[in-house]
Amino acid sequence: MNSRLDQKAYERFVKGFYISDCVILNKDEICFILEEYYISDDIKPKDELVTRIIQHTNRIGTPAWKGVELEDLSFTRAGASLLPIEQFVAVSRNDFVYALGSGDDDFEDDLVNGRSATGAHIGMRGALTRLRTIDGELWVTATDCTV
Repeated sequence: MNSRLDQKAYERFVKGFYISDCVILNKDEICFILEEYYISDDIKPKDELVTRIIQHTNRIGTPAWKGVELEDLSFTRAGASLLPIEQFVAVSRNDFVYALGSGDDDFEDDLVNGRSATGAHIGMRGALTRLRTIDGELWVTATDCTV
């Protein structure tokens, strides 16, 4: 299988964007976060810039490259969850969470004001900044946290 990023895939997925983060999901898959280059408000305002999630796989019978375009994300970071299910997770500083894999391909409920989808307070304060996989589970840190 050809796993290279050929000119056609480059034109379709990467041109006009830069890689801001990536994560290895497993031995066959890697995901990239690409953010659109900002040139000036005369060409395209910052609030209209697009973020792309690009997935590359070496699995037989699936496209080597595929992706999705998302709007309204800011300073997006990538993470991988292995438990309870295997997923790529993108988290933005403006509290958006996007999950891809194991049947999901959509935004999770926002974590605005430190509340979960049920409305329960989860103690989060500040912007989501880093993701780490520890023993298969994905952990997220935020600014303005105290220990």
